Amino acid sequence: MGTRRMSTRKEANWVSLDLYCEVQGITVVKIDHDANSRLIEEYKVYGLPTLILFKNGEEVPESRREGAITKGKLKKYVDALLESISVA
Repeated sequence: MGTRRMSTRKEANWVSLDLYCEVQGITVVKIDHDANSRLIEEYKVYGLPTLILFKNGEEVPESRREGAITKGKLKKYVDALLESISVA
C-alpha cells in the first residue's frame, strides 16, 4: 500500500476556506509579508494575519480585520461584508 499523507487541521481549514470563497466568487490572495514589504507598507498592515476586502480594485471601507479568527467567525464576517457590498 502507498503512503497516505494526512493534511493538518490548518491545511484542511484553508482548503475549506478556499472552496467557500470559490463558491462565493471571491479570490483569496495570500501575501508573503517578508517578500512584499512595500505592499505591506502601502496597505499599512501591522498585525498578522490581516484580511482586507477589495471591490473593483478599491479597499472596502470597514472590511479590514487583523488577527486570528475561527473558521466559523470568519465565515460570518465575510458573509456580512458580502451582504453589505452587494446591497450598496
